[in-house]
Amino acid sequence: MGRVQQELNLSDAQISSEYEMVFSAAVDEAVFDFGLVMAAQVKAEPYEHSASDVLYIGVDPAGQGKDFAVAIALKVDRENGKEIYTAVQMYRKRTGVSEQHLNAVSQMLEELDPVCATVEKNSMGQVWLENLAGLGYPCQIEGFNTTAASKPVLIGRLQIALERGVLRIPKGSVIVDELLAFRRTDSGKLEAGGNAHDDTIMALSLALQAARFNQ
Repeated sequence: MGRVQQELNLSDAQISSEYEMVFSAAVDEAVFDFGLVMAAQVKAEPYEHSASDVLYIGVDPAGQGKDFAVAIALKVDRENGKEIYTAVQMYRKRTGVSEQHLNAVSQMLEELDPVCATVEKNSMGQVWLENLAGLGYPCQIEGFNTTAASKPVLIGRLQIALERGVLRIPKGSVIVDELLAFRRTDSGKLEAGGNAHDDTIMALSLALQAARFNQ
């Protein structure tokens, strides 16, 4: 098993998910297909921003606590007549206060100059949205309210991007781990399985929302 893990560059979570089938609840169903997630991986390369790049950012806010504050930037390119969405930059941090997270996200907005940034505005996210929108950046900054009705649509858009093969994510990243751990419970609820998180999934989905993918 160790040889297979090394050859395929799989994390412990990925090995657990695919080969050992160790989940927190056996009745849960994986939301994202293992093969599609593996196929979406590309070698992580340092991103060098160009003024001509087309980017979209998704922001999943968090304050103090167990959740991570995450912002993911997607760069859009055309390959063989298709738009390809590549995750080129990510901010992900749990420690610290909201002001520190907001400063990091605002720096991303300033440096990357995205077309649009979508911020989950649930709870304290509304404060994040107002703060970021008030900074005067030329990009569009919008809010998204995640509800029991809107979350499946948001997650479904991410599924479609994987199924169409138009999403690229860094190989062996925490994004891969979270995608593989994401579950649909027998009650239909979409959530991270076991001790995993879903912050990068939400930020990635919000970036696709910002890009108006499949709309």
